[in-house]
Amino acid sequence: MIQEMEHGQLVRTLKSKELLWGEGGWYFREGDIFTYREDAVIPVRVTEGYNPSGFEKTPEQVISLSRRPEEMNWWELKWYLENTELSTRKRRQYEVQLHLKMAFPFACMVFALLGTPLALQSQRRTSSAGLGITLLNVIFYYVLMAVGTFLGQSGLTSPWVGAWLQNLVIGGYGLYLFIRKAFNI
Repeated sequence: MIQEMEHGQLVRTLKSKELLWGEGGWYFREGDIFTYREDAVIPVRVTEGYNPSGFEKTPEQVISLSRRPEEMNWWELKWYLENTELSTRKRRQYEVQLHLKMAFPFACMVFALLGTPLALQSQRRTSSAGLGITLLNVIFYYVLMAVGTFLGQSGLTSPWVGAWLQNLVIGGYGLYLFIRKAFNI
């Protein structure tokens, strides 16, 4: 069974014992198509044949629509945003999620950039102090990520800035420490 929605309203239901995908599109065997209008439901009985309904999405597109956007990978979420009508609030939320899917993997580089100058400092601290600094940096990263996500989803910043805020702030600080250490400033 496939249900088609437009602007939050059910417009068509496709039900079939067998629904196959082939070169000519969807192929039905013993099915029904219900088209919903404002004042009526129009049933069409399909015994066997190719898609008379106008439903053109490929099986991959149907599968990607069955998942929640939070479960989609970057490509699927990008396609979803391009092909789905959403409220402004939902669109911003998913745009931030799309950018976070790229920003989060860069955390490794950001922490390497931050950790290198800290590791090159003279060893005046105990090992537990180093662990404490590391934990504080990670907590600060996640706090910035939560703040950036909120700012991006609420519209106070662009979704890109909201998703990349933690990398920009901590990466900028790590770059500052790195340059300072490299040139003995």
